[in-house]
Amino acid sequence: MPNHIDLILYPFPAKNKEDLVLFRLDDGYEMRFTHDVFSKRVASSRSVHLRNYIEIEIGESEARILNEYKELHEFNAPCDFYIPQEDSARTFYKDLHSTLVHNDLEAVVSMASSVEAMAKREGFPVFNAALATTTSHFENYSRASAKNDSPQIVPAVQIRIEDDIPASCDKTVYEIAKLDAKEDIFEVQNMFYKYAFGKSPILRFKTVVELYEEYPFKNGIVLASLKKYIALHAYFFVSGPWRKCWVRFGYDPKLDCENYKHQVIEMRSKRANFQIFQKPEIEHEVSKNREWYVLKEFDKMDGFISKPLKNFIIYSIDEQGAIDIDNKIEDIHDSDVELFD
Repeated sequence: MPNHIDLILYPFPAKNKEDLVLFRLDDGYEMRFTHDVFSKRVASSRSVHLRNYIEIEIGESEARILNEYKELHEFNAPCDFYIPQEDSARTFYKDLHSTLVHNDLEAVVSMASSVEAMAKREGFPVFNAALATTTSHFENYSRASAKNDSPQIVPAVQIRIEDDIPASCDKTVYEIAKLDAKEDIFEVQNMFYKYAFGKSPILRFKTVVELYEEYPFKNGIVLASLKKYIALHAYFFVSGPWRKCWVRFGYDPKLDCENYKHQVIEMRSKRANFQIFQKPEIEHEVSKNREWYVLKEFDKMDGFISKPLKNFIIYSIDEQGAIDIDNKIEDIHDSDVELFD
């Protein structure tokens, strides 16, 4: 019996096999846009078509049908905004990848020592994942079709907590995005993000999704398309107390201690990842003694969260109380324990 083959609908013209940057996954295929290890990538999905695809073997005197197929692997997931990699991160991870893949054990051991020393000295360079769309990660959204509404990708302005606050999106990027989109869709997204960042100048995309669901003036724009435009209105923190948050251009969260409510808390051992405003019991406790819990001056590591508030957060999440703090939260380095009544 003939072997079953996978049919892949490749979205770009390709004259040679070498032009196809495809990789086999357990449940399908992955397409990359370049051969570079940092390339943006999109996973395929299986789809069944009404038409049949026939595999035929043509001999000298006859032709015979080997197989019939209805299932295709297609790349339907919309490509989101992308976050450019810093040169230092590209160099570090490219060298690491090359050593692990191409070199011998001695070279790997040698690099392991230098990597360990670097990790202790300054930590690893921030690397922004190149996956286009994943439904499991809460910074993304439920998958939605954008076949008939596919604007140009808008590059995000990413900054570290110590960087200057960008005042606006690059004018050239803005004009290109505006020309690329339909006029009515561009206007809808503009009005929506004014509404969203009017609610709060600091948003995670999970909150954007919730605001989209309640927004009454969608005019047919789908969430997948809307997401592509967020980088026209906000910059993205890659480190610090508001990491993985979108912040309205021109707004500096370090200037207002009220923004402690939007700081991101990660307790990976408890699978907890939230902003403080999402925990009413924590806000209620802060209201009892604000000066004790909220710092007046911004701290690069802890933002406006005091040591007592850090401990109370752990106490409120962990049923066993504040024990082994440095083992339970990777991003909070102070392991002293405060007692609470």
